Amino acid sequence: QLPSPLLYYKKIFSSIMADREWVNVRCCFHNDSNPSLSLNLKSGGFYCHACGAKGGDLIAFHRLYNDIGFKEAVKQLTAMMNGGKGK
Repeated sequence: QLPSPLLYYKKIFSSIMADREWVNVRCCFHNDSNPSLSLNLKSGGFYCHACGAKGGDLIAFHRLYNDIGFKEAVKQLTAMMNGGKGK
């Protein structure tokens, strides 16, 4: 089981307010001075309108954000839900 997109993204972007499905934040994939990264707080999908970083779920974001593979991303995200203990 993976963390909810809202909880996951709030850990990375503390300014997120949970009142909408899509929110814009400063992109963590390039030097961003304006909020150009759109995050979907329900599906986990994301798209940067400036640098083009994109993905359809939390796994894709976590992989790109941490420069890791699919299996490692799933392991880390699952560990988050288990209080930091991997399966």
